[in-house]
Amino acid sequence: MRDAQSIKMLEELHPKVRPDFQAFIEECEQQYDITLRIMSAYRDMSAQAKIYAVGRTVKGENVTDAKPFGDVISDAKPGSSWHNFGMAVDLGIVLVNGSISYNFNYMKFANIGQQWGITWGGNFPNSFKDPDHFEEQAGQTLHGLLALYNAGKFINGTQFIDF
Repeated sequence: MRDAQSIKMLEELHPKVRPDFQAFIEECEQQYDITLRIMSAYRDMSAQAKIYAVGRTVKGENVTDAKPFGDVISDAKPGSSWHNFGMAVDLGIVLVNGSISYNFNYMKFANIGQQWGITWGGNFPNSFKDPDHFEEQAGQTLHGLLALYNAGKFINGTQFIDF
């Protein structure tokens, strides 16, 4: 991995998916000669609630008369995002000047991700597409992970679900 911030952000991922995400990002960087930054990894339930509210009850970007709260930025309520379990990342491209761009054809990463069981958010079956989002389910379901979360089944000393 080429980006120091992303190397630190890897620690926010569940230990069972962390090596896959590292290999996936390294392969993308090598194949396309780019530097990727993990913009978001683990997100607790409170942070997810705040993101879910944007465009619904909290003003976001692109406010119009037709959309008084602007654009919805997440379709996932707390507990229904793989980020809540440290099993997803949102990626940005680090430009030469150090700024971050999302202006990239992330679909190019979809096949690379499949090698490690990582799914691209641009292939979501519903109408909400999330092109900079990648997740690994590791044989789990959100319902099952939420049940373990609610039962307090965590790896000792961490926020990670023990599965």
